[in-house]
Amino acid sequence: MFDTKTGKWVVDSPGLRSALKFYQTVYKDGLGAPTSELFPSNAVGNPPLLFSKEKLAIALGSNWYTSAFVPGSPAAWPQAAKEVGVAPIPTQNGQAPGITTTLGGWAWAISNSCPNKAAAWKFITLGQSPTNQLNTAVWSGFVPPDTSVGNLPGFTNSSLYNLQFSQYAAHGIPLPNDTNFPVYARALNTATGDFAQNPSSMTVSSAISTISQLVTQQLGSNSVEKLK
Repeated sequence: MFDTKTGKWVVDSPGLRSALKFYQTVYKDGLGAPTSELFPSNAVGNPPLLFSKEKLAIALGSNWYTSAFVPGSPAAWPQAAKEVGVAPIPTQNGQAPGITTTLGGWAWAISNSCPNKAAAWKFITLGQSPTNQLNTAVWSGFVPPDTSVGNLPGFTNSSLYNLQFSQYAAHGIPLPNDTNFPVYARALNTATGDFAQNPSSMTVSSAISTISQLVTQQLGSNSVEKLK
């Protein structure tokens, strides 16, 4: 997505084309959810409920899905431990480490406009203590940024497959830490959404063109690049 060496957004590359090809295959082959379920405002929270009703077979989602199956949840599903499994996203060609993920653990941040950064840093230091990391992860459904905390029984026993999710986080690749990330994300969202809405006519090249045009229009041609 973002080339840290040049400070530019990648709008065309073999890896990006490969990822978009996956979207194309999913929707062209009829493997994706219908648009009526993809685009409502509550769509992001529906997969756990659809799983529990046995209306969904596979979802590329997040670790919080399994926490939605615990007793007392709207998607409570006692059989989930026997019916559901998790697997990491594989690397493009199976190259080491074999896992690729943006699951990197939730942490804390200080706003640039914070009037008392010293006090904020003290709060972050407090929050990052192992005990507080654990409590935050368990009660908020996060994966701890410190994988040693993620291996503690208090976390691994709090929800299904938490040990696996913590292990995946060790290979996490963070999303770009740049204020213009929303521009790129919206462009990518538009392109992938086009595959869902026009599965028979949408091509990878047209998706690349959409991403390139949207990002370039908003950030300028000096902010984007193409990789071979």
